[in-house]
Amino acid sequence: SYCRAFLDLTFADPGIRRDLTKHFDVIGLQVISDTEITDEHGKTWTMKQYVAAEKAYVTPTLIFLRHDGKRLLRIVGYYPPEKFRGVLDYLLGGHYEREALGAFLARREPQSAAGSAIVRDPELFGAPPHTLDRRAAPGERPLLVLLERPGCASCEQFHRKVLKDSAIRALIKKYEAIQLDVTDAKTMVVIPTGERLSAKQWAERLDLAYAPALVFFDEHGKEVYRLDSELLHGRTESSLQLVLEKGYLDEPQLQRWRNLKGRQQQP
Repeated sequence: SYCRAFLDLTFADPGIRRDLTKHFDVIGLQVISDTEITDEHGKTWTMKQYVAAEKAYVTPTLIFLRHDGKRLLRIVGYYPPEKFRGVLDYLLGGHYEREALGAFLARREPQSAAGSAIVRDPELFGAPPHTLDRRAAPGERPLLVLLERPGCASCEQFHRKVLKDSAIRALIKKYEAIQLDVTDAKTMVVIPTGERLSAKQWAERLDLAYAPALVFFDEHGKEVYRLDSELLHGRTESSLQLVLEKGYLDEPQLQRWRNLKGRQQQP
């Protein structure tokens, strides 16, 4: 459905379609296939290996290469037309040489009428101070970090259409979950490695392209999964389940994991 939305909505935009066909050779790959692929460095992978190496947790995943094979950008997940237009402008304007995609898109994003604060949900997300150091002993639960930006329409939609769902709220309560403002330079967080960073500094280190974003860590503080694109209901719920069931140990790619899980449940 997300790939179909990309084809039917994003790629159907005349300007986007024109710039893609003018400036790129577009190659489609199926993440659930068993074919082999030779990458830009001449290395051969099975599709499963390649998907895991690229951390293509969800589809669509897009990898942009320069004409000489140099990697320019990788985005994972669904980008609606206005956001993907920004991705193309970022690449075609050479902005990747000067700044991260997330900062570029944030400046272009129209601010919602909600104002200057993110929508807080204290029932789901713990209040500061946030001490997430898991070096000495593992946590009792996996860690979930929701990162948002003030005035972000997609963030407000995520609260309104996804976080209101009772099934998703029940799953999030099985995590140690916190909520951070990626522009907040004052609130300090002791991150899983033991370093003390502001929310803004940690978000920059995580190199997030999208808001909102969900970053998942295991009980030992290792990042195991992330959703860094438009967050809709079905994908959010399935991803929460995948991490809780430790599906990433065998199959971190969501579609492949769901297929594997379905086969295992067959009589």
